[in-house]
Amino acid sequence: MLLVLALCGPVIAAEPSRTALTLLHVNDSHSNLSPIGPKTPSGQGTLGGVARLASLVEFFRQTDENLLFLHAGDVFTGTFFFERYSGFPEFRVLRQLGLDALALGNHEFDRGVHGLREVLERNAGKNGFPVLSANVRFDPLNADANALRKLVLPSMLLNRAGLRIGLFGMTTPDLPLLTPGVSVAKDTLGIVAGQTAALRGQGADLVILVSHLGKQRDAELAEKVSGIDVIVGGHDHAVLWQPEERFAPDGWRTLILQAGAFYRYLGKLDLEVTRQETGPAKVEIADYRMFPIDERIPENRKIRRTVAHFVPGIEQAYGKVFSRQRAVAAFELANGFDPERPSFRDTPLGNMVTDAFRARIGADAGLIPKGLISQSIYGGKVVDADILRVLPYGVDLYPAPGHHGYGYKLASVRVPGKALFELLELATRLYLNIPGELQDLPEGIGGDDYALQVSGLSYAYDPRPLPNLQWTHVIPATVQVAGQSLRDEAIYTIATDSLVTLILTAAGLVPLGAIDILDCYEYEVLRDYAGYLGTLAYVAEGRVREETAGLTRGSLSTSRLQGVFPRFLETVPTLFRGTPQCCSATSKSGLCSRP
Repeated sequence: MLLVLALCGPVIAAEPSRTALTLLHVNDSHSNLSPIGPKTPSGQGTLGGVARLASLVEFFRQTDENLLFLHAGDVFTGTFFFERYSGFPEFRVLRQLGLDALALGNHEFDRGVHGLREVLERNAGKNGFPVLSANVRFDPLNADANALRKLVLPSMLLNRAGLRIGLFGMTTPDLPLLTPGVSVAKDTLGIVAGQTAALRGQGADLVILVSHLGKQRDAELAEKVSGIDVIVGGHDHAVLWQPEERFAPDGWRTLILQAGAFYRYLGKLDLEVTRQETGPAKVEIADYRMFPIDERIPENRKIRRTVAHFVPGIEQAYGKVFSRQRAVAAFELANGFDPERPSFRDTPLGNMVTDAFRARIGADAGLIPKGLISQSIYGGKVVDADILRVLPYGVDLYPAPGHHGYGYKLASVRVPGKALFELLELATRLYLNIPGELQDLPEGIGGDDYALQVSGLSYAYDPRPLPNLQWTHVIPATVQVAGQSLRDEAIYTIATDSLVTLILTAAGLVPLGAIDILDCYEYEVLRDYAGYLGTLAYVAEGRVREETAGLTRGSLSTSRLQGVFPRFLETVPTLFRGTPQCCSATSKSGLCSRP
């Protein structure tokens, strides 16, 4: 028979196996279960909302036969849902949505290893979906961390429509400076290369990195590691409207995705994967869409009921935070730099937050790094839940017995003018992140998050690299406090939060005795200030400016600006015993008068 076939003509080889695969992805949802954004007349936000996301996911499950749904991390922290329930609602909803895998983000550790363990034991692994991180290391001598070793996987191999799909997770090295029991391996490149090779060795047709590293690191890895087909990214809240293509030295193409934050968008990547007789499968893009999630999408009733189930408990603990009007915003107040004023490095929200801090205790100045401020305040009605989303980060470092606070407390710091100048220079170097200008920085420290936001204070800096570390970016002649030139020997009172005080003491800029941790939370301070103003209309003003006016020669002592973060880690166990004092919020304005 074979002879007959040979005589009749050549044997036609079988067609390579081709499979369509749909990949849905989100990231950095930060507990935003209910809608955000400008409100409808009924008071509901017009943007986001996990019940709207659920409707989209359900629709695509019905229309796309082979579907994979991934989350690139930072499920925790951002709203009253997390403040009240520490992550349980967020994981419950994702379990209901049929999530295939989640990468651990840095904020998943905001309740420590014990808090994460409690959530994962009830909602992940055998009880839910896989949680991935190949570079987080758990201390076996810490009971909670040791339990997490069994709940967090470095990688996994799953089958979908006959395809062998390899998944592995990576967590930002920024994590977690304040979390005992965990660390992050430094060899990011080696781990990614090793995980990719291992999954290929196990027969993966497609390798996907679910990354909470940020798009810059994602791009660098894609250009060095061959074998990754797709990086589903997160961490820096970027919206990539189309996949970014990066190529390894051997020509291997990797697609990089990221879908913003707060359930504002759902990314949908349609692939055609062709398995070949030899060599890796061929992966081609059939389509890519970024779907805005807004009021045009109806809510999934089941998920809406799940979210609503948690609201009474929140209101019992915190009051009518979703409905009680606190103020009206004339327009959106954002935490981004104004593109029409490129020299300004203050933001509308940065100005409002630091004004609130300074006014509450009658300080000379207020300050906070930009990265400790989160979401915008949208135009229109502003309720308490909107204000918490501005300052949601952190944990109460000094809790009162039985009191569950909201992030960090307000702090009052007394600092000489010379040390205040050094603080401005330290913040500027962190923001500019020029190699060599600060030493011993952990990987991931530096960049936009460190841009200082200020009140009662103004200054300019030159962004060009320093020719000598004793020179300064900050231009001394431009530094003013309350409209007056900075005086080296004068003592100034600064309003900030309790986390920033750890940095100040680690840098040796202020002693512990110069710090009072006050008995009020930064969220409460901003909430009361917004109510006092009534109408919110902040814009960028140029409180911090970028000028190429000439770098400043000086005799700056660089010793205090080096090794700041190693000293910071040593300082963390110290509990400040500040005097609990904060102006009453029960007066008409809720503000302090100047002494």
